Amino acid sequence: MKKILFIFFYLFFVLPKAYSAGSISVFVDKTEVELNGSIQFNVIIKNGEGDIDTTPIKDFKVISQGKNTSVQIINNKVNRELSFNYILVPLKEGTLTIPELEVTVNGKIEKTDAININVSKSVNASTNYDNNKDVFVKAEVSQNNPYDGEHILYKFKLYQGVQISNPRLQKPEFKDFSAKPLEEKKPYNTVVSGREYTVIEVDYLLIPLKTGEIRIDSAVLNFDMVYRKKNRRGFPSNSPFDSLFDDPFFGRTEVEPKIITTEPIIIKVKPLPKNNCNIKFSGLVGEFQIKSYVPENKIKVGDSTTLTITISGNGNIMDASCPDINIGNEFKVYPDKDEEDFKITTRGYSGKKIFRKALVAKEAGKYNIPSISICYFNTSKGTYEVIASQPIFFNILPSNEKEQTTIISEPQKTEIPLIKKKVEFIGRDILPIKEDLDVLKKQETISLFKFIFIIITPCFIYIFFRLIFLFTVKKEDIKSQMLKRSKLSIKVAEKRIESDDEFFSNLYRAVISSIYSIASTKGESLTISEARNILYQKGYSSDIIKRILDLLNEIESARFGGGSNSPTTKKELLLRTKQLVKDI
Repeated sequence: MKKILFIFFYLFFVLPKAYSAGSISVFVDKTEVELNGSIQFNVIIKNGEGDIDTTPIKDFKVISQGKNTSVQIINNKVNRELSFNYILVPLKEGTLTIPELEVTVNGKIEKTDAININVSKSVNASTNYDNNKDVFVKAEVSQNNPYDGEHILYKFKLYQGVQISNPRLQKPEFKDFSAKPLEEKKPYNTVVSGREYTVIEVDYLLIPLKTGEIRIDSAVLNFDMVYRKKNRRGFPSNSPFDSLFDDPFFGRTEVEPKIITTEPIIIKVKPLPKNNCNIKFSGLVGEFQIKSYVPENKIKVGDSTTLTITISGNGNIMDASCPDINIGNEFKVYPDKDEEDFKITTRGYSGKKIFRKALVAKEAGKYNIPSISICYFNTSKGTYEVIASQPIFFNILPSNEKEQTTIISEPQKTEIPLIKKKVEFIGRDILPIKEDLDVLKKQETISLFKFIFIIITPCFIYIFFRLIFLFTVKKEDIKSQMLKRSKLSIKVAEKRIESDDEFFSNLYRAVISSIYSIASTKGESLTISEARNILYQKGYSSDIIKRILDLLNEIESARFGGGSNSPTTKKELLLRTKQLVKDI
């Protein structure tokens, strides 16, 4: 009983006093770093709960590493620390600043101190690796000075000389580019300066969206370096059991978290020169061909055939449109079904577009459709080029159908003897004949008032039932809409569990939509502090609020922080999200 009373007194009287005052502090592991290096950045809240806004950091790429909590009890005094952990990757050289950050601690906003970081050019900036590294990364592009609209290939390569585990790539944002990932390549082996490496390559197809200088930021790779423990005493280093016991299951290996980055890349996009062709520029950039044909060029008047124009090649083939076709009045022209077939390759989009026109011959004779020309920009030659198809010749034959002439001859005159008959009554007409004077009476006409009444009565009936519908059918409120969106997001997340980005974005949307349903308002995103304020105002318990905020942090860390995204972790987050939405 004494122990129970002591615990009760400690929890309800001592602990709240220990947490009553909160303070914040920031730490970096170093203030000097190379351009392709990284910094460990920590924000620590002592004796309090809080949230941090990192959006003011512009000179670094911010990668969340989650948060952790530690509690110490010294002389019956409780010290609790909540640490937010980040990796900062510099985006340029010089003296960069981590600005003051706003931290919400126990409902109050406090600011951290600014920190200056000196960023120098990498020693191995030209190659981004040295011969002594066990693991290094490299980023390159197929073209540093492309034309506007020209496709370029971005390659990220991981060179692995030793065993690593759990690699997590933070790709660049590719600002001012349209980026499409290519199919994953199989790992291959290569030799660099006499040492063999296993190379894992990830490729993206980029299309510049503007001219001038565009920067591709550093790619960041998080991974665990695997080290082999020393053999136990009595086992030689070359024991045949080494390969068996190297498996982590037997505890013979150690791992150390590592972060490496690529060099940023500068792309200078050239504008297209002035069009020097005698026809209009088609907008195509790359290398293309054109051809046209008809299945039969000897037809009869009234018969039809199909003119097919095919544009094929490498480049922005998806932007190709049907060229101008000079078809004379000898044919009736009807649009037919078009077709497209292209795919993404290392040279860009490759494939063809097919345009079809149905032609119906109107007049007999010999005719032709002239060459069909288009002007495109050839990126390999740096000039405009005109390509044209072969002309098509037709031989239109007369139709077999002839006009049939009907000859009508005058009938032969035959003398028919006249037989006089007596006039007699043989029957009545189809309609009864009005024989009395009532037929001359004036028929009754409808009054103007009745006519107007008959016309507008259906309108009043429609308005009446429409008003009944508006006042009786209750419109779905915003709260219900946001709850439906939350449930739908959970269903989508269950179906997209294999895709990290779609899975975690839908989990995030489910939680955020539930919070917005509480506030009866619409929205797409929330900061931690905004979510906390909504829940506090609506009277939710501290336990539920903490569960919601912790879940949001874990979802964002898993999505953006490169955490372990195993199927077990995903299923656990999905179940927690379902339960939390239900509790809300």
